[in-house]
Amino acid sequence: MDTLAAYRDYTERVLRLMIWYVWYLSKHANPQPIRVLLETRADMISRTILFDDRHPAPLGDDGPIGLDPPIPEWEHLKAELEERIDSYDSPETASLEDACWSLLEPSVTPTLHAEFKPEHPYGGWRYDVLEEYPNIISLHFDNAYQPDSPFHQHGPALAADLLRLMDNAVATHPAVTGVLCSSWLNQFEPFVALFPPTWRASFEPITRYLANNGWWGQYMDRRGAFHEVRGREFRRTGAHPYASGVCQCQISDVVDYLLQL
Repeated sequence: MDTLAAYRDYTERVLRLMIWYVWYLSKHANPQPIRVLLETRADMISRTILFDDRHPAPLGDDGPIGLDPPIPEWEHLKAELEERIDSYDSPETASLEDACWSLLEPSVTPTLHAEFKPEHPYGGWRYDVLEEYPNIISLHFDNAYQPDSPFHQHGPALAADLLRLMDNAVATHPAVTGVLCSSWLNQFEPFVALFPPTWRASFEPITRYLANNGWWGQYMDRRGAFHEVRGREFRRTGAHPYASGVCQCQISDVVDYLLQL
């Protein structure tokens, strides 16, 4: 499977999985309306041409969910999805997923080109400095080695690249002392093994807002296609195989640990 075919496979099938999940939650005494579940438990808009880099995050602790200002096309699409999900009662959801995918597809298909692969100066690692916490870098990771597994086939390189990132981050931003990452990967042992024990001990689960790749990235396999096994497990249990959460520690702890490795 080439890169484009894998990306298409993942995108369509993870959206179908999101449709199923919103339906599942709506039929199992979840107190939230479907339109709220579509915003907080699924990550659909970011897969469409409607996405403008804003996520429909909660507006305040108890405030409404949504974009401010809203995107009219998304509001219309969301209402159509809500109508179909709300009126569907069969436990076999294939036809519901087909109907909802037909609504989403015109907005999704234009995004299904060969995904732009940025240069990875630190292998699969990236970081940014948090505006609200200028002494902390936020760490990001993706698989720069597709179709290989980055952990099982390139582990030593990952450790070396992460160490180089830490050194360069401190040199570039002298005020930075801490590092954090918000992802399902913080429950994935090959990833956690690259960090000191203080990282694992700091884990705090994310429960309010599940609409980003920190949750849904776990359904991409090493090729960039849909992860069959995790998808089946999710449908069987109604719970994500890996819970997303935040881990953090001091950069100096990570550097010392990686040097020991």
